Amino acid sequence: MKRAASLFASVLLAAFAPAPAPPHGEPEVWTPAELSAAAYESTPTLSPDGRELIYLSADPTFRNWRLLMSRCEAGRWTTPGAAALRCARPGDRS
Repeated sequence: MKRAASLFASVLLAAFAPAPAPPHGEPEVWTPAELSAAAYESTPTLSPDGRELIYLSADPTFRNWRLLMSRCEAGRWTTPGAAALRCARPGDRS
């Protein structure tokens, strides 16, 4: 019983331990030039394979919201454009 309690306490302490510092000391902002803009960008979502990115974009006054999409092709992100979305219809199997 003592061993189980000790193991539980060790696991609990490890779960709340501070995260190690990044290897270079400072976090790095991930902003590919193709995706960086003066607009407000938020809520990025990657496709399961990590090759498509869909996100919201608005002007600096938080108006004119748009849903944008970019693809990673040959190691670079494409210029964002309107997201190509398809709505499923009843009975669709694709």
